[in-house]
Formats: sequence, C-alpha cells, structure tokens
Amino acid sequence: LGFKDFLRLMQLFREFQDRERAKKETESIEATGFNSSEVAQFRDFFLAANPSHHGSAPVELSFDQFWKMINDITPLGDSLTVQLKEIFHEFTVKMPGAVRSKQRAEDADFPEF
Repeated sequence: LGFKDFLRLMQLFREFQDRERAKKETESIEATGFNSSEVAQFRDFFLAANPSHHGSAPVELSFDQFWKMINDITPLGDSLTVQLKEIFHEFTVKMPGAVRSKQRAEDADFPEF
C-alpha cells in the first residue's frame, strides 16, 4: 500500500464516517420531531458547550460539559445530577456494530445530544 493509496483509503473512510454521522443525525431529528429551527438552536447550545473544540473533527461533549450547560440553565442538585448522568450514559453507550467517530465512547456527539 503506497502513500497515495493510504491517503485515498483515509479519504474514503472519512466520507463513510460523514455519511454515517449525517444518517444518525437525520434519524435523531425524525425520532424527536424537532423542526429545522429547533435543531439549529440545539446545535448552537451544543457547539457553545465545548468552546475548546478546534479543527474539522466532530464536536463531542463530555458529561461534565453537558452538566455545566444544563446546570447553567437550571441548577441541579445531587440526585438530579445522578439521574442526568444515567440518561447521558444511556445515549452514549456504543451500540453493537455501530460505526463511531468519537474519541471517547462516553462523550456525546450532536445526534446523541
């Protein structure tokens, strides 16, 4: 496998990940019933919750980032934090056979958010 072939393979993999991410996002939008304006607003919240993100890699949120975003909107006590963590984990667990582009399995990408 030469360098050009390697680059082409990586490009094909990146395109595959992009298609899978778009499919996952479309399925999430359909499942929630949100309209495009609502999705755009949620995306703004999501992107603002991770101001340290740079580059072309997909944005992902850790539970701590997610908790801070929610806690800034409505303060959470200990019991609600535990419940929120359980819900967050439920949506970020790697599904068998799922293609993931995430750096860490416990982080949430936009469709999981």
